[in-house]
Amino acid sequence: MSVTSRQHGETFCHCHEPGSDGLTLIRWHRQKEGTVEHLHHVLKNELAAAALPSQKVGANAAWFRLNVLTDNLLSALKRLA
Repeated sequence: MSVTSRQHGETFCHCHEPGSDGLTLIRWHRQKEGTVEHLHHVLKNELAAAALPSQKVGANAAWFRLNVLTDNLLSALKRLA
C-alpha cells in the first residue's frame, strides 16, 4: 500500500495485494465502472438526498450522511430477506 499526502488535507491511497501486478488492480477498477450511478440515483431520487434541508453546510452534510446510512441499512435488509 502506498499513501500520498498532498496540500489541503488530500490523501490518496493505492492498495493491492503483495505480489500482484498493477494491471490486476486496473482491471478490477475498470470492472467497477458505472456501478456508482445506481447509488447516486437511489440517494437522489428515492431517499431525497437532493432535497437539502437547510442553508447550512453542516446540516446538509449530516442529511447526506443519514441518507447514505439509510441506503446501507436498506441494502443489508434486502440481503437478509
